[in-house]
Amino acid sequence: MFLFLKSNTELKRSNVEVKVKNFRLSQNPNILLPFLILILMYIAHWTSTINTALFITNNLGGTTSDIGLVSSICAALEIPFMIMLGLLSAKYSNRILMMCGAILGGVYYLVVINSDAMWQMLAAQVLLAVFVAVISAIGISYIQDLLPNMPGYASTLFSNSSTIGRLIGSLVGGGLASIVGYRYSFVFCFVLIIISIVMLAISGRHTVNEPQKLAV
Repeated sequence: MFLFLKSNTELKRSNVEVKVKNFRLSQNPNILLPFLILILMYIAHWTSTINTALFITNNLGGTTSDIGLVSSICAALEIPFMIMLGLLSAKYSNRILMMCGAILGGVYYLVVINSDAMWQMLAAQVLLAVFVAVISAIGISYIQDLLPNMPGYASTLFSNSSTIGRLIGSLVGGGLASIVGYRYSFVFCFVLIIISIVMLAISGRHTVNEPQKLAV
């Protein structure tokens, strides 16, 4: 950094002033819809995350070792899947990858809802790892594709979607488990994924009309 980066005082200031119009999320359904899709996916993910350990011990008769094994399998697979998704994103659109990830996430929740043995839960971690890899690695690119000239705004939207989803998912997950039980809390996750898939299907495929920059 000391050797190669120039100080701010050495950089020439541009004489061109840039005026940017206000960009309101509520007035741009083409970006609002993907933002809500990510929130729903993160709510589903965190709702299931908070209940998985107790579901294993209370419903499947698993042990704490089983919980650790389930968590480690998913965590170990996420990184390779993220690398694979990075390669696939050069060939397929991020919207298609998001759709595939959502479908696999829905299949995962179906498996959990109907599972009655630990081996099913362990095998399903492959599906969960793909789902988590998609929302973590492709989610931000999905938003940035819609706002190519506003990378900071896109990154902020993605960060906010994950934060909101984590907050709501953690609160709702605990409340649902206390009312309907651990198994049926995953039904809620499945419904959210179905809604996300429908929203992805109807979401726009083009970049958003961004605020124009005017040189003065």
